[in-house]
Amino acid sequence: MPLSAYEQKVLEQMERHLAQDDPKLASAFAEKKVRQPGALRRRVILVIGLAVGLAGIVIGIVVGFAIYTAMGLLVVFASIAQYAVAQLATPGFQGAQRVHPLDVQAAQKKDKSSRLARFEERWDRRQGYRGQQLP
Repeated sequence: MPLSAYEQKVLEQMERHLAQDDPKLASAFAEKKVRQPGALRRRVILVIGLAVGLAGIVIGIVVGFAIYTAMGLLVVFASIAQYAVAQLATPGFQGAQRVHPLDVQAAQKKDKSSRLARFEERWDRRQGYRGQQLP
């Protein structure tokens, strides 16, 4: 769920204050990479699938059974396909580059329908967020 405009402003101010108060801590947090859930599991499945598939191909060629070779190729293709599909379905993935989660949230906010945006604006107004100075 994307952050509201007020929450984004508060978060940005907190980040600025942290950077001013303790720059060493702020840089330590900034250098951390955001891990995608399940990324290690997908890589392990890919490696195991490739190893089993290649072993099947080699065994099929050595023994002379085409079915082992075909099954090996199928396993290799399936493991690569599952990894590629999982990468494309990962939030924040655009082509060959990763984007920051806040950029994804900003893009999602732009895509909202005007009706939903009006409801959110009304909600913010009722909560007193509009025009309020942040600490």
